[in-house]
Order: sequence, then C-alpha cells, then structure tokens
Amino acid sequence: MTTDVRIVDHGSIFIFELLTDEAREFVDDHVDPDASYFGEDRLVVERRFAGNLAQGLNDHGLEVKI
Repeated sequence: MTTDVRIVDHGSIFIFELLTDEAREFVDDHVDPDASYFGEDRLVVERRFAGNLAQGLNDHGLEVKI
C-alpha cells in the first residue's frame, strides 16, 4: 500500500507531508484554505488539530504514517 501522508512531529506543530494526489485533494476539500503550507506539499498543523486531521485522512481510506 502506498503511503499518502507522512506526519512529522515537531512538538507544538505537526508537518503533514502530502505524498499523493488523493491526499492533496482531501486537504483541498476539508482544510481551511487559509491553512499554513510549508512548500507546496507540506501542511503545518497545530498539535490540537493534528489528531482530528489524521483521523479524517485515515477514515477517508488514505494511508497515514507517523
């Protein structure tokens, strides 16, 4: 199975590395357009939101690795 999203814990923030088109589409459809991006395919997420986003990605059938 292909990993769609890799999550990197940086303490108070998490970096969600969007590795597939499906992951980018999910984020486009479900994440506030004013969200912070680091580069083109990395989403910066505060710790308090990271769990819900990871769960939503997983529930949508995407493969998430930490």
